[in-house]
Amino acid sequence: MSESFAGIGCIHLRYHLWALERYFAVLEQLTEEQLHAGHRVSHGSIYQTLVHLYQADSIWSSRLTGRPAKPPEPGASLPQTRNAWFRTLEVLATWAGALSEEGWFTAIEYSNSKGEPFRTPVWQAVLHLVNHGTAHRGQIAAILRQIGVAPPNSDLINFYRLKMD
Repeated sequence: MSESFAGIGCIHLRYHLWALERYFAVLEQLTEEQLHAGHRVSHGSIYQTLVHLYQADSIWSSRLTGRPAKPPEPGASLPQTRNAWFRTLEVLATWAGALSEEGWFTAIEYSNSKGEPFRTPVWQAVLHLVNHGTAHRGQIAAILRQIGVAPPNSDLINFYRLKMD
């Protein structure tokens, strides 16, 4: 592992993708009814939570890489959404891997969905993206438990143990 801040940022983007891969392996075994059933979480269903997270990741990726930010439409199926999402995260991870140490401290300027302007260092935006994913995977884990399905272990320490040793 690189001891640089840039290396740590890239590792955490890889963690986010790894955790999503583990979740999709479980979610792709669910029925359409299980994916779309309403629950008392912020986005209502497993599928809507995934769509929210995919769109948020895509918007942050666009902001970070300087592309126009527009929420993408989810794919017609869970595998199509997964494939498009993973391509987005791979592009972001590749971009992040090419950033200089100083680049991680450069601020990006953007407006949120309400049109409010912000200026945020790259490292904070990347860690927000990863943390946001962790929060919503936690919601999905709770739904999975409610329907009798064991969620995958996507703990950060588990990633470190499996991928860093």
